[in-house]
Amino acid sequence: MNEPEAMRRATPQIRWIALSTVAVWIVTMTVTWELTRGDYYRTYTSAWWVWAFVLAGGWTASAYSSVSAHIDGPELEEVPVHELKLSRKEPRSEPLEDSPTIEEIDTRRHTVLGAYGAFLSDLVAIARAPLLADPTCPTTDRFRECLVAAEDAHIDAVRDPARLQVYAQAVSDLEKSWQQALSYAKRKGASTFDETDQDALRRARGLLDIALDENAFAAERRAAMHKAVALLGTVIDVPHQASTAIEHRVERLEIEG
Repeated sequence: MNEPEAMRRATPQIRWIALSTVAVWIVTMTVTWELTRGDYYRTYTSAWWVWAFVLAGGWTASAYSSVSAHIDGPELEEVPVHELKLSRKEPRSEPLEDSPTIEEIDTRRHTVLGAYGAFLSDLVAIARAPLLADPTCPTTDRFRECLVAAEDAHIDAVRDPARLQVYAQAVSDLEKSWQQALSYAKRKGASTFDETDQDALRRARGLLDIALDENAFAAERRAAMHKAVALLGTVIDVPHQASTAIEHRVERLEIEG
C-alpha cells in the first residue's frame, strides 16, 4: 500500500477520534455542571471541575497523539519485492523528421535539370568541359543513368505516394552524380582526349572567343562560329540547343553592333 492509499484509509479513524474528543468534552462539562450547579457560595474551585478538566484534557492529549500518528506516519503495508509490478519505460524514440513532399523533391530534381540544360545550351562551357557532354565518360554516363532513374521514380511516386521515399533517394543520387560529373569534367578539361582532339578543342575555344568578340566584324564572327561548331563536332556530339544558342548570341551581337 502506498502513502496516499494509507492516508485515505486513515482519514475515517482521524474523523472518529476528533468527534469522540468533542463528545467527551461536552459530556464531561455537562455532568460536572449538573453536579456543581448548587454550589453558589463556594469560594474555591470544586474538585469535580478539576477532575473534569483532567479527564477531558487527558482524553484530548491521547486523541492528539493518535491523530498525529495517523497524519505524520500512516502505517504502510510491506509488499514483497517479487510482487511489485515494475513499469518498463519504453525507449524514447527520436522525433522523426518531416518527410519531404513530392513538390520539394521535384524542385531539387528540376534544379539539377536546369543546371544540366544550361550547360548543354552553352557551347563555350562544352568546349571547356567536353567530358560532361561525352557519354563515354564514366561519371557522365553514371549521371545520365541517374537522370533516367529519377524520372522513372517521379512517375512511380505520382502514381503511388508510397513510392515517395524511393523518389527522394533517386533524386539524392542524381544530385550526387551531377556534382561528381561536373567536378570531374572541369578538373580534367581536355586532358583525357588524344592530341588531335585536344588540338581541335583548343582551336574551337579560340574561334568561340572571336565569334563572341564585340569588336570583330560580323562576317568574321559568323565564320568563326561555324568553324568552332564543326571542330567540336569532330570530338563530341554537339547538342542541337548549343549550336542554336551560339547562333542567336552571334546574331544579337550583329544587331547590337
